[in-house]
Amino acid sequence: LAVMERLYNVQNPDLRRFKAAGGKLISYHGWNDNNIPGGAMVDYYEMATRAMGGEKPTREFYRLFMLPAVNHCQYGLGGGEVDWITALEDWVEKGIAPDSVLAHHMVTEPYPPIPGERWPQMARHPLPPGSFDRVRPVFAFPDVAVYSGKGDTALPSSWVKAKRPVAK
Repeated sequence: LAVMERLYNVQNPDLRRFKAAGGKLISYHGWNDNNIPGGAMVDYYEMATRAMGGEKPTREFYRLFMLPAVNHCQYGLGGGEVDWITALEDWVEKGIAPDSVLAHHMVTEPYPPIPGERWPQMARHPLPPGSFDRVRPVFAFPDVAVYSGKGDTALPSSWVKAKRPVAK
């Protein structure tokens, strides 16, 4: 267990070597995760931000996306299907850092599971028409999406970026 702890333990927030090597990191977590509380990921991101010297130097290589109403890894009432690969490719290959992503709430499995596989296949983007019923933007932490008060809530254009409220 001690050997594996280095791989699975997220207690070391010092990411200087990763950043120095040119690494780009996108983390996501569902706020409704019933296995690992979403606050644990927020705590780690905030520790890393302090260790890296603040928000600006951290955002040069690391973005966290907290998915509203999403369970462990996917599923739930929120939009758990996101094209993370394109977001990371655009950042690494084109220098376009993701300030937001589009989260799709799936109504069908876009591709049937492979027989004998434990996990369903990840969706391929673009998603097939009819496989999702709503799309919402998710902004890089600490920003959040708030309904603008106008338009269809199933469309990303009806949502705007806002600062995350902080408990007092």
